[in-house]
Amino acid sequence: MIDRMRIKKRPETLDKRRLLGSHLTPVSVFQNYILPDISPLIHDHNFIDMFCGEGNLILPILDLLPRSERTDYFRKHIQMYDADPEMVSKSIEKAAEYGVAHQVLEACIKVRDSILSYPEVKNPAKTVHITNPPYLYVGHIMKHADASSQASYFVGENEGYQDLYQLALINDLRHSIHKLIYIIPTNFLFADSASRKIRLDFLTRYYISKCKLFESRIFQNTGVNVGIFEFILDPKGKHSSIEFDAVQENQNQKVKRFTLDSSSGFRQKMNIDEMPSSGKVGRIKAKFYLTIDEVMSSGGDREVILVDSKNFSKGRYSRSTFFVDDSLHRKLLSNPLFVRTVDTGSPNGRAGLHDIGEELDADGIVVSGNTYRTNPIQLFIQPDLTREKSMRLMHLFNSKLEKMRSDSDSSFMTTYRYSSNPRYIRKYLGLKQVSAIISSFRLDDLS
Repeated sequence: MIDRMRIKKRPETLDKRRLLGSHLTPVSVFQNYILPDISPLIHDHNFIDMFCGEGNLILPILDLLPRSERTDYFRKHIQMYDADPEMVSKSIEKAAEYGVAHQVLEACIKVRDSILSYPEVKNPAKTVHITNPPYLYVGHIMKHADASSQASYFVGENEGYQDLYQLALINDLRHSIHKLIYIIPTNFLFADSASRKIRLDFLTRYYISKCKLFESRIFQNTGVNVGIFEFILDPKGKHSSIEFDAVQENQNQKVKRFTLDSSSGFRQKMNIDEMPSSGKVGRIKAKFYLTIDEVMSSGGDREVILVDSKNFSKGRYSRSTFFVDDSLHRKLLSNPLFVRTVDTGSPNGRAGLHDIGEELDADGIVVSGNTYRTNPIQLFIQPDLTREKSMRLMHLFNSKLEKMRSDSDSSFMTTYRYSSNPRYIRKYLGLKQVSAIISSFRLDDLS
């Protein structure tokens, strides 16, 4: 495990933020979106931030108090922690500017890795944890040497969780903190496998009382879409469903109602309108990926041009010539479609099914290593289709997907990141979702 407390002190850099998964919160976010909700609570609740950074989510509370009362209030009501000694020093300096006595600050603002070592909390039933925890996906941790030592966070009782912020949430649940205000990735709501376990474990005990989803940048150095979630511990124990309104913050505000339940992993359902089954023949099934091993083991004299989905440079994927046998040649000819899983950032580059020949000028897409879900992925349909029927499937699929996105504001999809167009939020379409939509069609639909 990386000792987050012993990282060398150095200027805040992008590399350091990536290593720790930390993004400092602007004071304006607290003042505009959090302070109005907590101001009625300041005299009878305690406030804690276990990932305090420079203190921007706690210290502005002191603006509500006369300067002469701030030291005593801080000692009784505030706890702050961070794993980075530099951030703790900055928080102490800022708090001192509010007039809080230095002796109290050293007792209440401490260096601590709260994921590894959860602090003692005064009166959890009257505590509000306000925080912007680190976000670092376990897949990134495993693939990058500079972060891989953090993998040991995800063992034992934390096995199966997928991000550092999820460990922060589950720790609060384990210690029965009554009220939480978290700034976390919106994929907490929208992702499938990346967030399913934490939702099932956490949202059976906590309600979402308030939710603001930001569809524009609030952090300077990350493209992650975030939201402010207010969670309330259910005093009655577990529940199987939740309902809440989410305010989507963009150029204009709009409110969306969410009704989630444990049967769908507390995730928005797709609500695919299936075709009537009577008179329909043959449900269509989908498989994905053409691997380099399959290509190399299918040597022959049929020439094909394949795009390497792992090799992207100067705005295009590399293309190579291979010679394959008749079987693989037929397989490629009868499967001319690929899946674009990620919106490119404009209405013309939506996720969906696309023509390999038309868009990539190739016969197929090969994966020359580990599969990545955000790369273009060749689609293989069973049973085999003619090119005409494949194109029909592409149009039906994309039309249905766009209708589903319009009906639900794309909330069944995973938020990928914002684009330069503030009205357009990029989404990720999972392969399970692709399969589900394809299987809603039958062969008769393609005639």
